[in-house]
Amino acid sequence: MTDQSIRGFQCRKKSRHLHGATPKMIADDMECIEKQTFWYSYISRKEPTEELSSLLVEFEKLVETWENAIKYQSLESQQIRHPAFLRIVAIGNKFLPQIFERFSRRPFLAWFRALEAITGEDPAATAESVEEAIENWKEWGRINNYLTK
Repeated sequence: MTDQSIRGFQCRKKSRHLHGATPKMIADDMECIEKQTFWYSYISRKEPTEELSSLLVEFEKLVETWENAIKYQSLESQQIRHPAFLRIVAIGNKFLPQIFERFSRRPFLAWFRALEAITGEDPAATAESVEEAIENWKEWGRINNYLTK
């Protein structure tokens, strides 16, 4: 499976009904579920593969570059336009476990935007506080097997 075939896959939201779904839409959903299953099993291996190790290194480099660049920027709109942040979002689902791990340790507001952009969902939309928004995202991460705790 190539990088391009795994990168950026996002299945339809679970709330979408099958009413009006074409056979192509159903086939696309099944393909997406298969890719997700492959990826979840791939990242849960006990010994990291060379590809996974290089992915982790790339993520850490991008985060370090981004955090150093935005250290003195207070506007979120500037922070989320940085090339390193945009690269993290572009790589998408491959980085979700690392994003959730970072988010759990230090819930930087820009991680909310990254999670929304990558997943196409916003479980924090109904939250009445930042703490509740963090908990909603953590719960989403646990339900979707990106967080174990």
